[in-house]
Amino acid sequence: MQLKPITAIVVLLLLIVAALSVAGCTVTTNNQSSTQTQSPSGKTLTDSYASAGYDIVKPFTKSTNQYGNDVYTGVVKDNNSSHITPLEHNFTIEVTKSKNETLERGAQLRDLYVKQGYDFSNISGGCNYASNSNDPQGTHVGFQVMIGLGDPSSGACLVPYDFNQFTVVVDLQTRLA
Repeated sequence: MQLKPITAIVVLLLLIVAALSVAGCTVTTNNQSSTQTQSPSGKTLTDSYASAGYDIVKPFTKSTNQYGNDVYTGVVKDNNSSHITPLEHNFTIEVTKSKNETLERGAQLRDLYVKQGYDFSNISGGCNYASNSNDPQGTHVGFQVMIGLGDPSSGACLVPYDFNQFTVVVDLQTRLA
């Protein structure tokens, strides 16, 4: 049986797509790309914080948000006698698809925390800290919220695990008694 030219082209294209799927893929959005890798489990992330010297208060769990992004939440506390004021860190880590999405999500989170009384200026890449002027009891200390915008080339702020992807990290810090 002889294949017609159009059928042969379709079969060839399907073979190419299948080969690329097996080899991995790169997603490109707004001229910014992030190589998609296997996301870690919550246990992997929890273990990375424990290995970095944090006490685990609530192990990390993994979910998916309304944008289709993997989101990790967990709570750790400082386990370092050199800290003057030990802190509990309530982490939310979102793995985004592009640099533009990272910047957009960072701006959305900044706006959310500004409405709650946190003093954020415009945020850019790297770690961005803010304090809350509406915290007269002092339950938070120093830099109470950190929003980190991670890039595969530079990693993420305060995250011992290397995602090798774009990330948005929120660290809500609470003073321990």
